[in-house]
Amino acid sequence: METTSARTNAGYTIIEVVRIDEHLEIVLGRMETSLGTMYVTWQCSDGDNYFWGHYFDKDASAARRDLFARALEQLPK
Repeated sequence: METTSARTNAGYTIIEVVRIDEHLEIVLGRMETSLGTMYVTWQCSDGDNYFWGHYFDKDASAARRDLFARALEQLPK
């Protein structure tokens, strides 16, 4: 797992990345809003194609659990 703050998508800063293979990763993003901190996990292909977002209102723990659960689902069986 790598931690990064250089990438953004849809207003979210990517704060954690779990690389599955050379083309696929699962990312965790955070965005500060007037309503609080929002979180999202996405699948991301080739470093810039974000899809299948799971969104979390102010619940960093749930978002982080989802990051790892999604990564486990993508690992080869």
